[in-house]
Amino acid sequence: MNMSEASFLAWQKQFSTEDDCLKYLQQMKWPNGFICPGCGNNHSYEITSHHLYECTQCKKQTSVMSGTLFYGSKITLNQWFWAIYSLWL
Repeated sequence: MNMSEASFLAWQKQFSTEDDCLKYLQQMKWPNGFICPGCGNNHSYEITSHHLYECTQCKKQTSVMSGTLFYGSKITLNQWFWAIYSLWL
């Protein structure tokens, strides 16, 4: 197996679902845990049905995708990640 095949298989395994992509974005956006963009509080509730986080202090709702090129896109994260991979080659 050559290096590009190994990279392809690793990428495919790491980002095979929407949840995998969301978890990766969450780790990139909040590497030390949630931080509210409104007040800086580090506690939130997750609204899983809409992939939102609500600050326990100021009640501001935010998402992992807000402030990214993915925000408001009708293309799935999985499709975005595959497009990024194909450009990375």
